[in-house]
Amino acid sequence: MERESAAATPPRKGTRRGDPSAMREAAPPYEAQADAGERLLAWLGRAQAAVAAAQSLGEALEAILDCTLEGLDWEAGVLCLLGTAEGKTPDVLRRLRASAADEMRAYAGAAFAAGRPAGSPVIVNPDGIPVSFREGFSQVALVPVFLGGARPEAVLAVATEADAPPARADIRFLEAIASLLASALDYDALRASSEQMRMEMEALHQVSLFVSEHSDMSKLLKSALMAVERALRVSACAVYEGDERGRGLRCVARRNVPEEVVRAVEANAPSAPAHRALKTGAPVVITRAEEYTGSPQVVEAALQASIQSAMIVPIFVGGKGFGVLSLYDTAPREWSDSDRRLAQMLAGSLGSALSQAQSYRKLAESAARLRDLHRISLRLMELPTADAVAILAADAGRELFRADAVAIHEHVRRYGLLKLLSAAPAVAEHFPLAVPAGRGVWGKAASEQKPVARSLRLARVGFYGFAAAVPLRTQDELIGVFTALRSAEKGAFGEDDLELLGLFANLVAAAIQKARLLSRSEELGILKERNRVATEMHDSVGGDLAGILVKAQLARTFLDSDLARAAVEMDWIIAALQRSITQLRRVLHALKPVELEEQGFLPALRRLLETQADQYGIAVTLDATEPFPRLGPRVEGLLYRAVSECLNNIRKHAATASARVSLQAEAHRVALVVEDDGKGFDPGAAALSRGMGLRTLRESVQAAGGDMSIASAPGEGARITVSLPF
Repeated sequence: MERESAAATPPRKGTRRGDPSAMREAAPPYEAQADAGERLLAWLGRAQAAVAAAQSLGEALEAILDCTLEGLDWEAGVLCLLGTAEGKTPDVLRRLRASAADEMRAYAGAAFAAGRPAGSPVIVNPDGIPVSFREGFSQVALVPVFLGGARPEAVLAVATEADAPPARADIRFLEAIASLLASALDYDALRASSEQMRMEMEALHQVSLFVSEHSDMSKLLKSALMAVERALRVSACAVYEGDERGRGLRCVARRNVPEEVVRAVEANAPSAPAHRALKTGAPVVITRAEEYTGSPQVVEAALQASIQSAMIVPIFVGGKGFGVLSLYDTAPREWSDSDRRLAQMLAGSLGSALSQAQSYRKLAESAARLRDLHRISLRLMELPTADAVAILAADAGRELFRADAVAIHEHVRRYGLLKLLSAAPAVAEHFPLAVPAGRGVWGKAASEQKPVARSLRLARVGFYGFAAAVPLRTQDELIGVFTALRSAEKGAFGEDDLELLGLFANLVAAAIQKARLLSRSEELGILKERNRVATEMHDSVGGDLAGILVKAQLARTFLDSDLARAAVEMDWIIAALQRSITQLRRVLHALKPVELEEQGFLPALRRLLETQADQYGIAVTLDATEPFPRLGPRVEGLLYRAVSECLNNIRKHAATASARVSLQAEAHRVALVVEDDGKGFDPGAAALSRGMGLRTLRESVQAAGGDMSIASAPGEGARITVSLPF
């Protein structure tokens, strides 16, 4: 090929009339070169401005070709794109046939197959140039445009009728035009890349919006697949859950994926493309389904469903393989780098979302289990006996921990044994009736006094699975062991399970201890009540009975000698017997009012208040909303006793003719208030010195899990409040 030499060139010939080049021929060489340089710089500036203002790549290329021809004062030219840039915009031609672009494209492809030309990229009158470019033109300049690769991305060919070859300034001008062309193509590529990135980010944003709106994993996946389908323009898509070890695949969400394809993937997990994607951590791209040989069963199902191409992208959650995002198309598809990049970004976004959803689900499950635990604790604390606590704890624990069987063993310290206290189901053959501390998973938990979790095989009942045993202990005493068993299908007990088991065990231990203390307290309260009744009987009925005995003996003595005196003694005996009967009825009525069973709590209480008014002249008002809930015989009896005791104290000490009783029940708790406007007293100095009544009442209330308070002061009346659970 002929190239521009470094020597000075002769003046041009055959220039058009009126062309400024005619002036350059008459001027000294250096002046003509200076004028040419300034003119070319001006046209180069116009070309740069036109490119900057262009709205599209085609508009920029047209401006570059026009400025090149004007700057050189040449007549014809063509600018066409090659390689990866081909087809982005129509070819630009000036005074050439349309075929000239195809001819130039073919020529440039062959001429630059070996790579970049050496030296200046501008080639003047190259050998082998198509005839259409030489016909009618004396000079042809060829300018390939490279963007970093070995092959050009565009070629600019310009021609002129002038005989003189281009000057050095013209060559430099064409080199500058080549750089401008490269910048325009680079900018367009950057703008296209930016647009693609914008589309990818918009698609990713749509998926993120769906993700942020749903914490439920099922809804999250279904909504996300809608955005994935639109973003990647696929016919169908699905998410399969599995891991890199190929233990199985399970479709957790799909969109437009036929059932037979899902079944084929799940049934052939080890050989399916999804397993390969999870194992390698890279997408598996299938351009044509019939050409993929990895899993014949899956390919056959896909072809029957008209699926021709696919891309399977792994999804990782917390650094571990969660599954795959499978994209399907009903036509053969060359998945571009952009498609792969976007699919991987969407899979990453799904992975992050699934991780958040899993965390949310765990938190929600923990919150639900803690709510259940709170509900169970309230029920446990209300039970009166340790046996009742153990039965409820076994049933509730089995449900709470998804266990096949649970048991509570009681620790018998004297013999160093664990004795079965309760089990669920009630006939559970999994647990021994008694076991020495230290033997078995339950014995180990007792001896080490810490949770024990391990696999367990019980051949005698055909059980294989997992066991978790937790000691039941209070601050200073081992009460027993709670044990839960799960089959292998349900899985082992995790850290969350063991933590919750510990909380549950603490509640059960506290409830059992409370029930035992309550039982002992009740026994003590019964003993104290017996002593109080005995004292009252001795002081009242006992004294009358002793007097009756003496008077009866006297009456018998006087029967033979003094009938009048004997009659007097008999009258005294009759009066004493009447007093004793009344007092005995009062004591017995206080112990167990018949009205409570016959009439109910509120009617019996009203009857008690009416009796106080009739017998002692004390007007008592009752404030209680109706219908009043049933409180249970124990609580109702205790409240009745409390009202009776308080009114008895008012009658004896308050020096008042009126009192008020109010009852309020809500949230499984009842509050009783008895108040008067009498002379009052100092609770600290006098309340408990007035007898055993209030003291015994307080102990009974506390034994039932309630509270009792006394508010009073001299001259300000008194207010006694009793609060009890029911």
